Amino acid sequence: MIILTQKTMKKFLCSASLLIAASASAQFTHTLDSVRTNITVDINGSQTNVINVNHFTYQGNQVEDMQLLVTQGQAQVREIEGVFVYANNETTVYYMENIPNSTVKDTTASFRNVYDQNNRLTEHHLQVGQAGADLINTQKFVYDYNAQGLVSKITTYTTYFNPPQALQTTNFHYGSGGRIDSIIEENSILQNAEKKIEYDYDNAGALTTQRFYNIGSLSTWDLSEEISYTYQGNEINRLFKIFTNGVQTQSKKEKYQTNNFLMSNVLSAINLFDPYNYRLFLPEKAISTLETKVDKNNNGNWTDEGQAFYYYNQNFSVDKNAIKIADIYFQTNSKTLQIENLENSSNLSIHNIAGQTLAIYGSINNHKEIDLSMMPAGVYMVHLQNKNGQQILKIKI
Repeated sequence: MIILTQKTMKKFLCSASLLIAASASAQFTHTLDSVRTNITVDINGSQTNVINVNHFTYQGNQVEDMQLLVTQGQAQVREIEGVFVYANNETTVYYMENIPNSTVKDTTASFRNVYDQNNRLTEHHLQVGQAGADLINTQKFVYDYNAQGLVSKITTYTTYFNPPQALQTTNFHYGSGGRIDSIIEENSILQNAEKKIEYDYDNAGALTTQRFYNIGSLSTWDLSEEISYTYQGNEINRLFKIFTNGVQTQSKKEKYQTNNFLMSNVLSAINLFDPYNYRLFLPEKAISTLETKVDKNNNGNWTDEGQAFYYYNQNFSVDKNAIKIADIYFQTNSKTLQIENLENSSNLSIHNIAGQTLAIYGSINNHKEIDLSMMPAGVYMVHLQNKNGQQILKIKI
């Protein structure tokens, strides 16, 4: 987080960009204004305080500019600006960094998302470069969807070659209610599986556990990390357990405090900065603080690793007569959703009360019927969205 290379920059921005999703709606009233992280790190044997500040500005209902300032000790050491460009079903972010001893900025990376007519992400392109040099195409991610409109596969290509060469395929496997059961990453060159993620849920559909595996020397799945989730009111806790050769070697825990309001959606339903955001399951409710502690030696000695504070503005006024884009009915007997009087093709998603996305359906058309009989009993939020806005329905199964 000190040296913001392309890789570490994406990792840092992930926490902020996960809070930013598709187009604006009058029903959501808050937008992300800034994120401030404060951590203490070891730099050449000395404990140094590092502060990172992300600040977002908006043009209408879209992010126009993002600034990242990095302060190390008492000195500002980095300044990065992200300029957002929207055109022809594409969103591109150009990252420009101050060149030392110069008054100009130079573009050091760009991320470009391409969407289909149903506003689904189909391609994610990455370019990187050094200050003063041209950007180089490095990677392309191509997204495939199943018949239910859920992401079924992500193929990663290296674009150093012409034509681009596939490096990795990520396959998504779903269970009841459209929830992800597992994700398997395969090496496209060696044609073998390399990583796997498994997911467990409670009876209400809330995520409880993620387990990460690597292929071991005996071609068996070796557990490398386990993340447990617990929920209490507006608090979400994540406990990380790190394993080496089957032995737990380190622990880490995070505590998220969330607000009661939802945020305005302004970018992409899939994280613009990190095409692998499926690794994280954060709520759609706005996060106010994040506290991180780490037990580096796994001996119960927890030390503070850092804090993050999220600040919001209210650029969008509340519309008491929010746009109605369709008639949505839930039939309690048959446990089916019915969509009527829908003029434009739309995306529909279902979320639990913790704010987690359980299912995403693309290309929803008029007179659509969706079977929810496989969903566990509980309270859910149905989000229907198209170019005219977004409509939300609360249902109980």
